[in-house]
Amino acid sequence: AHDTYQIRLVNVVDVIPQCTFAAASAVTDGELMISISTSGKSPATSRRIREHFEQMLNAPSLYTLGYENGKPTPIKNQRLPYPVYLLLENRKCVILRSKRTEAIDRRITLLRQCRANVELNNSTNIDEAFLVISDTYEKTKWKTDSSDFILQEIYETPQSGSFCTPDLVIDDNLIISISTRNGNDISTIKQIHEKLTHQFENSGFGEFIDLLGARRLEVLNTFPTSKMRGDFFETLIGHVANSPKQRTCCLGLTDPSCSAECLFNWVRQGKIEYANNFISELLNSQRPSI
Repeated sequence: AHDTYQIRLVNVVDVIPQCTFAAASAVTDGELMISISTSGKSPATSRRIREHFEQMLNAPSLYTLGYENGKPTPIKNQRLPYPVYLLLENRKCVILRSKRTEAIDRRITLLRQCRANVELNNSTNIDEAFLVISDTYEKTKWKTDSSDFILQEIYETPQSGSFCTPDLVIDDNLIISISTRNGNDISTIKQIHEKLTHQFENSGFGEFIDLLGARRLEVLNTFPTSKMRGDFFETLIGHVANSPKQRTCCLGLTDPSCSAECLFNWVRQGKIEYANNFISELLNSQRPSI
């Protein structure tokens, strides 16, 4: 699909290297949408953060609207942007800009962090580009045989393009995006963005997800079923030591000052070796008998 027919967005669910995009968990109240990705390293953590946003917005996720009489409730078409994260490693991305601006610079930095092949003001062989970002519509007046397939973002007039970079909060492999249905409610996005930046950036979430991701293959090889693997990660993430009421770890979502003895706080305190030893002990205690 991608190589032969120039289809830019392809998701091969069980073969990540062949994907060009990943769908993120999303929560919406109909106007505002927040999506969460852990870069595939910890779906369980992504779910916990999504549930936190559901309570914050008093809204369901985009995918779980509940059931009625045993049948899933239909999802109303709210004309919301699809929560997409591009997998850009080694993909050609062209930036066409009339002048240097902070907004375009942020996009270039993000593309390079994702290990994309970024070219500035180079329209040669642009039909080979995976993504083209320009600051004005005037810059997009080029035509190629595959121009209809190329993802285009036009910063000054987003509605003119086929792709739009949302406002992002990034902490290593945790990526949270904030967008609105019409893209015009800038004040609301700014307020939410500032709040989430303060809550999630440099607060240990990225390191926590990296730790879980580093042990994910070991867990996959230990437990034969997806339910067993899911249950293990739920136990791991929810663990609170010496808890008289069997409390579940809050991940600092509802109580940022929480000092409970849990995996999340061990990571935040730099006790990585201690955290890894705990994971190993829990794996050994729950390892299925042969």
